[in-house]
Amino acid sequence: MGIGQGAVAITPVQLMRAISAVSMGGKLMVPHVINPTNLPPGFVETTHLAEVKDVPFDPNGWNAITDALGKVLLPGGTAAGAHIPGIDIAGKTGSAQIVSLALRAKHQNSHDFAQNGWFVGFTPRRNPDVIVCVLFEGGEHGRLAARLATQVIKAYVDKQRRQPPRWRRARARWKSAVCGLILAALTKTARIRVETVCRVAAS
Repeated sequence: MGIGQGAVAITPVQLMRAISAVSMGGKLMVPHVINPTNLPPGFVETTHLAEVKDVPFDPNGWNAITDALGKVLLPGGTAAGAHIPGIDIAGKTGSAQIVSLALRAKHQNSHDFAQNGWFVGFTPRRNPDVIVCVLFEGGEHGRLAARLATQVIKAYVDKQRRQPPRWRRARARWKSAVCGLILAALTKTARIRVETVCRVAAS
């Protein structure tokens, strides 16, 4: 069972939760559904759920493991082809047999019995902002699942980078408020001049 062969059953959510605990130094989060609609009665929304379990983690071991997971997408790693320059992505590839290799050989290695490819990726490698799990049925190896996962991560990172930092948005709101107070106290002629200056300052 050292490399995963055998009667092991796990869902993508369970695997993502386990890897997320590793990436966050032992913080095991309870799965949430964001913006739930048409869900069964009694469902607890994410805003009301803050349960976190702490799994003891050696800090040195944590650094070593997350660094190793970061090398998975570098040359020599099992998902080097999924590397995206400029984004610190870490992750783990995997494959899952749906039948034994002997049984598959009896069926001339039919694609109907192809192994499933797995990949769980996240960025950054420690205390990540986003974690993505991909199960590629019939994908044979995790490197193909990794290519799908990293594109999702890239889309998330690109969107975050397009948004101005919080401090910049807060400063713009502060400037707007100050300008509003100044304009309210000025005459109409002076107000036009100051309004122009405020627009430039807020941009």
